[in-house]
Order: sequence, then C-alpha cells, then structure tokens
Amino acid sequence: MCLEYEFITKRMSKEKTSISDYLNQIKTINSHDDWWSSFIFLVKSILGKQFDLLSINELDISGQKYKRLGNLIFNYSRNIHWSHKIIRKSLISQLIAVNDHIPNTKSFYIATDGFKFHVYELVDINKTNKFTMQIIYGLNLSNPMITDKTALRDITHLLSHIEYW
Repeated sequence: MCLEYEFITKRMSKEKTSISDYLNQIKTINSHDDWWSSFIFLVKSILGKQFDLLSINELDISGQKYKRLGNLIFNYSRNIHWSHKIIRKSLISQLIAVNDHIPNTKSFYIATDGFKFHVYELVDINKTNKFTMQIIYGLNLSNPMITDKTALRDITHLLSHIEYW
C-alpha cells in the first residue's frame, strides 16, 4: 500500500510538472505542428502506457491542418473563433465520414489556441440527417485563477472522451 501511494504521488507530481511545462511552452507557439508536439508530450504524461493504444492521424480539410487522436479531432489556431467559422461546413462533412466509418463511436472536434479548448460534437438536427456542431463545453487554461491541479483535471476530462480504435 505504501509503495502504491508513493507511485501515485510521484506520477501526480510528474503530471503537474508536465502541465507547467506545457503552459510555459505554448506562450511562444505560433504553428499547429509546434503546438501539437507540446500537447502530445502532455497527453503522454497523463495517459502513460494507454497512449500507445491511440490512433493518431493528420487530416487536411480545406487547407487547415487537423490532428486526430482516437476520436478527437484537434485544430490549433491563434484565433479559434475565426478558423472555426471558415471551415465549419467541410469539417462537418469530415466528422460525418469519420462517424460513418466507425459506427457507435462519437467524434469530437476541439478548437484550441493552446490555452482555450472548445469541444464540439456533431448533432443531427431533429433526426433529419442535417447536421450541425454543438459546443458541449470549454476550458481556459489561461485563466489567472486556474492552478496546475485544476488545469490538469480539465485536460484529463477532455481526454476522457477518447475512444481507442
């Protein structure tokens, strides 16, 4: 029991260090690829060995880069609201294709500037096969009131939507 407690305490300390490193690194990041490498390092520290089970792909939709981590599709942009409006229709088509390809799996789109994460899901409007994206929640790691522990909890919650396939 004591060894298990020590292991958990060390892991939590390592994860807090990773979230601090991540928050410091993304202050100077300007590209999707730079953000992705910092984010993936954080995800690995949180998921541990489960990370190796994930499918990671790169998508290009209407000239925008996306990374797919399991059933989560990420897009980094310094202005997440602007980029989301521009590619929305193409993105909805891509999410429909992913959902059709892997039945019984819900895909989520995450728009981020590295600090803020807006999580969307695809919603069938009145079961008519006309789809829209609905925001289901968001988190803001740049909030001055957020602690490393809260930031880690929020990112872990975001990752809890991953389905391994």
